[in-house]
Amino acid sequence: MSRSTTFALLFSLSLLAGIAVASPKAASPVRDLAYGEILFDFFQGDYFNAITGVEIALQAQQLPHHKNEAELLYGGLLLSYGLYDEAEAIFSRLLQDEDIEATTRNRAWYHLARIWYRQAYTEKAITAMERVVIEKLPEELQDEALLLHSRILMALGNYSAAADLLAAPTHSRLWSYYAYYNLGVALLRSGQADMGLQLIANVSDLDSDDEELLTLRDQANLLLAYRYLQRQQGQSAERYLRRIRLAGPSSAAALLGLGWAQFAAGDLARALTQFIPGGQRNSMESAVQESLLAIPYALVEGGDYNQASTRYQLAINTVIAEQQRLQKLAQQLRDDHFIDQLAGHDKDRRQHSQWQLEKIPAALNNNEFRRLLAGNEFQAVLNNYRELRFLDTDLNRWQQATTAFRDMLALRRQRYQQRLPAVNNNDQQTRLDKIYAKTQILARQIANIRPGRNALATATEQQQQQRLQQTHVLLERHKINGKLNRLGQKWRLLEGVSIWQQGQHY
Repeated sequence: MSRSTTFALLFSLSLLAGIAVASPKAASPVRDLAYGEILFDFFQGDYFNAITGVEIALQAQQLPHHKNEAELLYGGLLLSYGLYDEAEAIFSRLLQDEDIEATTRNRAWYHLARIWYRQAYTEKAITAMERVVIEKLPEELQDEALLLHSRILMALGNYSAAADLLAAPTHSRLWSYYAYYNLGVALLRSGQADMGLQLIANVSDLDSDDEELLTLRDQANLLLAYRYLQRQQGQSAERYLRRIRLAGPSSAAALLGLGWAQFAAGDLARALTQFIPGGQRNSMESAVQESLLAIPYALVEGGDYNQASTRYQLAINTVIAEQQRLQKLAQQLRDDHFIDQLAGHDKDRRQHSQWQLEKIPAALNNNEFRRLLAGNEFQAVLNNYRELRFLDTDLNRWQQATTAFRDMLALRRQRYQQRLPAVNNNDQQTRLDKIYAKTQILARQIANIRPGRNALATATEQQQQQRLQQTHVLLERHKINGKLNRLGQKWRLLEGVSIWQQGQHY
């Protein structure tokens, strides 16, 4: 029974194992074209091309307005590939830059905390996490950061602080139930059992149609039930066990728990009715294997030794058969042919993020492999293998292309050296011809200047100049009139503007 409780704790502590890199705000204005292209690849799920785009744009200095944001995204993408050292170097460099804005610095500390926690540097992780202001993170990161902080505290054994932290409100209904669950686990492990059980009970009766929440509800009921079984409180345990779905992933453990509860109550017949259905399920589950042994154990307690002996032999045969099937499955998985069938053959990297295994090879179509395939760990490894195949293909193609480009550059350099003297001679002759033609044009313009007219003025400007001269004659004729002094000032201004425009236009 302690094994199932441990499984429940591990379930709660594995919630952050697959957190993806946080997305940049898509609604923020993009001022650099290169950054827009990077975001396009990122939101298409083409992370490798996004990484390449960031590296090229940073080296070419194409991100004058989004350099820090691009580096933050770059570090997060490297982190998603498991390149912790490279990502750590980027976030550390951002933190050393005094000109980095507070929001970017805050997110850098958060990513550093994630890196150090995954590398089991819990002391460094808590130091970084204490520098993070969770309220100033993007909203989609705040709940994840809250759970990460609590997880680090629990890893350090500080369950009371983790409980206080998880008591804070969350933005997401899903995360709030996870927070209740983790808070209850933290309180249980810190010795505050009653309060912890009460919080987990809040999750055990939630009403939802969401499959993830229903699975969490089943797990909460299972944890509570086994906790009460440990306390020898079978009736309380049975109440929680009957809330668990028979079609859910916790059903086998629930039937096993019901059997033990009824066995503890002395009702051997009812206990067998729970053990036997559980023992008929997938023999890879630990609860099913325990049921195979619980059945003959109950029969021995009831005095039916012959049937108990038969059941013990059945359990032994089942385990041996399971071992043989696992050995065969392992041998099949070592065959590259099956691995290639599993990984698929799509050549477009943009389809990678939406890829799912739709057809299992006939030789692997068995209960054991389907259960293995359903696990997140196997799916993660399979997707990593697919990504490695893409990288291998890209590197081979680029290696061949680089050789070809190098040959092309050498050929063009040779042709350039051969043609350079002729180009220089032709360029000098061309420049001399242009200078001579321009000289002829200027000579004709000088020859066309007529006496008494301004050669710098266009026809319109000449008309304006003529009107200014007539106005000047009138002003000189009536200069004794004091009221015309202001007009004289305007005339001088207009004459100056006219001369300046003629020079500019010419």
